[in-house]
Amino acid sequence: MNRNPSSQRFRILLVSSGAPGVSTLVEKLRDKNYTVDNLTTRAADPYALQATQPDLILLDIDALGGSSLIERLRALERLTSLSQLPIIVIAPDPTLEFELLDVYDFLCQPLDYDRLFADIRRLEKTPAVRPEQSALTDAQWQLYHQHLSQHTGLQFTRRNSVLLERGLHRRMCAIGAGDYDIYYRYLTRFADSHNELKKLLGLLTVGETTFFRYKNHREAFVRYMIPDLISQRRRSRTLRIWSAGCSTGEEPHGIAILLQEHFPELAGWDVQIIATDINKRALRAAREGIYGRRALRMVEEPYLSRYFARLGELHVVDPQLRQRITFNYLNLKESEWPNIPANYFDLIFCRNVMIYFDLTSTRQIVDHFADCLRPGGYLLLGHAETLQNVSERFQRLHRERAFLYQIQDQSTPPVAPLLPEVPPATAAAEQTPASSSAKNLQAEQLFQRGLSDFTHERFAEAHTRFTAALNLHPDHQGALIGMGMLCANDGDADSARVFCQQAIAINDLSPDSYFLLALILEMEGEERLAVKELEKALWLAPCFIAPRHALFRFYRQSGDLRAARRELFNVIRCLEKERPTALIPYSGGLSREVFLENCRADLAGLPTKP
Repeated sequence: MNRNPSSQRFRILLVSSGAPGVSTLVEKLRDKNYTVDNLTTRAADPYALQATQPDLILLDIDALGGSSLIERLRALERLTSLSQLPIIVIAPDPTLEFELLDVYDFLCQPLDYDRLFADIRRLEKTPAVRPEQSALTDAQWQLYHQHLSQHTGLQFTRRNSVLLERGLHRRMCAIGAGDYDIYYRYLTRFADSHNELKKLLGLLTVGETTFFRYKNHREAFVRYMIPDLISQRRRSRTLRIWSAGCSTGEEPHGIAILLQEHFPELAGWDVQIIATDINKRALRAAREGIYGRRALRMVEEPYLSRYFARLGELHVVDPQLRQRITFNYLNLKESEWPNIPANYFDLIFCRNVMIYFDLTSTRQIVDHFADCLRPGGYLLLGHAETLQNVSERFQRLHRERAFLYQIQDQSTPPVAPLLPEVPPATAAAEQTPASSSAKNLQAEQLFQRGLSDFTHERFAEAHTRFTAALNLHPDHQGALIGMGMLCANDGDADSARVFCQQAIAINDLSPDSYFLLALILEMEGEERLAVKELEKALWLAPCFIAPRHALFRFYRQSGDLRAARRELFNVIRCLEKERPTALIPYSGGLSREVFLENCRADLAGLPTKP
């Protein structure tokens, strides 16, 4: 992003669609002694704009052509990825500001000329540069960590600072900040006036999500919670559900689909679904209700045809279903929540949100949730989240292999939470004081039983035992990996990643951790990155059969039959060393003999020539 030499006047390329007001804008810019090239077009070519090399591109979004906003946004994405020039976008829709996170600034019509000229003066004084990708120093990380924690409650530890660096670098590229210190000054100066903090959050908080990603929660919702709430609310005939941290809207839309499909008795009820998020970019996508194949990969075909319309390769949520949901911005860290009354909601979903907060913020938020729930209402958290040491206002229930939290009646004394079911002898031992070593031994015994349950696909029992093991020994790496495997098995990549990161932080030489990370990456469509993690697992444990077989599958699917044959030979060689009656870990309960038979059949089915 290099400016023209200072001896020349600041040059602006105005790309417009010929809309009214363009001549006024050109006149105001020239009155300030700026050189303005006015390109009027309905289909601006990103390559041609880049070739003109002005100091600033002032772009009317309608000049990008296309028959829809989606097409124009894609054209702008191509332009920003190609260009090293600052771009200010002009558009009539103010919500687009939080969608366009790769541009220098956004101006809504009618134009704020004071802001425009302030932008230009800033570029004249400090020309935009292309920052290098680099790691935060400890001092820089501390600055951002404190700022984000204070203003949003979000926690980016040193271990996950790569996520923070990635978001910072993208905004630094957009505004031409040459290093982290320059961007920090920009962030603190324009956090509110230019919505810079909210724009940065748009790159830090949104993660991949899917419809119906939590199989156990879905079953508990349909079979237990909603029937119970219908029974409780028959007299008022009201049902109010809040999706707190709704991201791009898959969760609230999925809730609406399940209510429509399974509960016709709610016809005539006052049913409200409220969805909130701190990420305005995600909220815009949620309101539009347009989803790609990955977000819909767990949606059954009947639901897909009933509740979505095809839009090329995309699917759009049925408008009548969308209208049942109210989307609003909300920062859960705020001391008061506007428009969220006390004792209003029957059910609150807040999954994979609390993992971003420190303990103090989490306690504050959960206390607010408790105030918002009606007696008998429920709170659902992500698999990697718990209210242990957070709040005593909820009772923990275990239903349909899922943990639910139900608000306790404040008129009665608190009851003890329903702990995971463990063998009676173990439960008795947990109630007596024990030394640290005794607790660790007890946790190991629970883990081993849970591992056996997992191997035999008794997933509910495995979840109970892994949870109990972590209650006794929070840093038990095997139990963390086990919980991650259960989350991955349920399609919950985010929770699985949290457990995996915790396990790797305890011991980065565990092959099981890297195998779990490979499974997560494969779920997210990052097959080649998954291969690198499989190779790490095998470097640490060359005869680890599950990742070895996963490599075989990858090579076979990618058409590299020579590599596939090599890995399958390795799998067979490792299996031959196992006991005939052994069960192979992470194989779905297959014995050594059955696994070996399957591999030999696969080998026979491979073409002899690659």
